[in-house]
This record gives sequence, structure tokens and C-alpha cells, in this order.
Amino acid sequence: MAIVPTWAGEQDLTPQRTAATARSEQTTISLPPFFDCSKYLGPGFPQRPDFPRAADLLSHLDRLGIDRAVAWHTAARDLHPMSGNEQLLREIEGVCAQDRIIPSFVIAPSMIDEPGVMDRFLDLVKTHRVRAFHFFKGKSGGSLPDVASVIQAILPSKPVLFLDSSESLSGRDKDQNIMLSFSEEFPQVSIIYTNAMWVHYKALYKLMEARRNIFVDTSSFTPIAPRNTSSGDLVWSASSSAPGTSQTTAPPSPPCRTRRSAPCMPRRSRTAIWSNC
Repeated sequence: MAIVPTWAGEQDLTPQRTAATARSEQTTISLPPFFDCSKYLGPGFPQRPDFPRAADLLSHLDRLGIDRAVAWHTAARDLHPMSGNEQLLREIEGVCAQDRIIPSFVIAPSMIDEPGVMDRFLDLVKTHRVRAFHFFKGKSGGSLPDVASVIQAILPSKPVLFLDSSESLSGRDKDQNIMLSFSEEFPQVSIIYTNAMWVHYKALYKLMEARRNIFVDTSSFTPIAPRNTSSGDLVWSASSSAPGTSQTTAPPSPPCRTRRSAPCMPRRSRTAIWSNC
């Protein structure tokens, strides 16, 4: 339970019920279930990994009161996609955490030509109902068009694709055009940029305004957005979520405001994937 300002009170103001009065009222409500969309298992990075095993991640979730987490495995990114994906499943099953750790499979162009890998991959996706996928452009040595056939094959699972902003989001027109083409080709795929910081904002906002299936994880957001955006100098803030928590939809209070203190555009509020872990 948590004590928070009454949201309804801010929406129903009368002469007898001023904004100051409404904001000062408090009520007891239950917090919504939180989940983290930016975790990983396994060694490799940092030098002392945060969660070398699934049990370590579970302890972290318990400590912060987080229901679930989407996690990928470092071995799938750094060594071999399919071996790492299978190891991820074994780790989760080993601690009976199927209801709390949501597996995200790493995909790469190398999977396409390796004999038997795609068949095995699709069998695991179907058997374990995998819907989350990570693509690491830098590690795979390819780009989104190189995994288009993989995406096409997993469309029945209604996939969610996670991309690291530090390697997949640049200010170059070529990279943005690739994403615009890819997101248009696969409108059924929800694309979530993670680790987005101020240097990515201009390109990120442009993409989100152009495509309804592009979203952002706000865990790395700083409060100030770039100037001269078409929406009008947005100020983003993840402070509505408690430290160490995350959620997939914007909270009832606006997650961002313009410098003129007006509520943010509904389009913006729907494109925030909250993650403060």
C-alpha cells in the first residue's frame, strides 16, 4: 500500500474544491504490479556481473518489490545466440521462476545460415511462448534488415523487440531511415529502445512521432529533453515511479510536461516504457 495524492481530485475542481485543496488530499491505494524490462543473466559484463545466476536476479526483485523482469543471457549476446538462449531457459527453470523472469531471446544474422538453428529456435519460441527478443547490432555485426527473416518467422508470437540505443540509435539519417522502413514493414512488432540518454533524444522523438510501434524504456532518461521538437520542448521524468521499480504504462499523473507546464501529448505518454532499476 502507498499514500499518494488523489488523482481524481485533480480532475474535478470546483470553486469549493480548489487545486490546492485537491492536491493536498491523500488516499491509500495499492501500487500496480511493477516489472523491469532491462535485466540480463550471466557473466561477461560488468567485470563483476550484477546477476550471474537467475537466483541473484530473483533476490534483487524481491528486495525491490518487483513482480517480474524481462531478461536475456550474456552468453547469447557474446558467444552463441542459440546456446545462450537455451542456457537462459535452463537458468529460469532451475529456480522455478517461469512466472517471474520473462525470457528474452537474442537474435542475430548468424542464426539464419547455421544448419538446424532456426528450426530449434522457432521450436523453443513456440514451446516456451517467448515474445521478447533482443538484437545487438554491434555484437552481431549486422543490421535490422539482416534479421528480417527471423522477425518474419516469429510474427505469430506478437514479438517485442528490444534495441540498445547506444548501438542502434544514432543521429545519422541512414540509420533512422532503416528503422523507419523496418518498423513500417513490421507494424505488428513493438520496438523498444533501451538505455536512451540525452544524445539520443532528437532521433528518438522523430522515430516515435513517425511510428506508433516504437517505444522507449525511460530508465536512463534525464529530466531535460532536446529543444525544438515538434511537440514543444518536452521535459521527461521517471520520478513518478518509485526508485528501483518500473512499469510498462505511464502512471496516472503525466510522465512529462512541457516547459510551459502543460500536460504532455497523449502520443508521448503512450510511448514510455517505465524502468528505473
